[in-house]
Amino acid sequence: MALIQNIWVPGRQIFSLFFRSAILSLSLWSGHGLAAVENIYAGTLEGEVHFTGQKPRPTVMKVVKDQDHCGTKVSIQTVRLHGAYGALSDAVVTVEGMSTNPKPEKAQRPVLNMRCAFSPRISVARKGQEVEVRNQDPILHNTHIKYGRRTFLNVAQVPSGKPIIKRLKKSGLHAIQCDKHVFMQAYLHVFSHPFYTLTNQTGTFQIPDIPPGTHTIRVWHETLGILKKVVKIPQKGTTRIQFTYP
Repeated sequence: MALIQNIWVPGRQIFSLFFRSAILSLSLWSGHGLAAVENIYAGTLEGEVHFTGQKPRPTVMKVVKDQDHCGTKVSIQTVRLHGAYGALSDAVVTVEGMSTNPKPEKAQRPVLNMRCAFSPRISVARKGQEVEVRNQDPILHNTHIKYGRRTFLNVAQVPSGKPIIKRLKKSGLHAIQCDKHVFMQAYLHVFSHPFYTLTNQTGTFQIPDIPPGTHTIRVWHETLGILKKVVKIPQKGTTRIQFTYP
């Protein structure tokens, strides 16, 4: 434990620190990195993700089964842009190379709803959390989740049946599909640390409580691919960054 000395002067007591590590000795590694007093040794990353150029056309797929409920065709737009400057939503942003913390903070589990599509199409979660899948259609679906080439979950879900709840044991990209309706696809990103998020409809994101230092920031999009930038996070304050898909 760091040494703290009491120095007496007339009318008051002054506490002096012999070592700067006195404050650090009061800090604990938590789910959001170094949790020092008032998070003075952690920074916040804010940013924007944009797409320039002409908006890609949606993919149109034929519906073979359950046309009475799902229709004969579905239109899938994976590049979701907003506003005049091409703000890109549903891009996954994460800080690479962060240490693993196997105990996620208590948070609401991600929920996937099936209505002739998985909603949301892109979601994120912590390793150790549970994912919940609900069939809200009056038709039979199945939830097939793959981790790489391995099947993580493959189960039929009847109309009005109980939700499927499964604990996420591995970090990485999980591909989700309904084998009966091939147009139903989604992606779930699972992380072993808390430094990740999704861009919102303004194309912006925020990741708080990042330990100070030089970090690589990675942006993933389903069809546009991966972008990376290196940033320096100070001991306190906010760092801003912008990504643009050409």
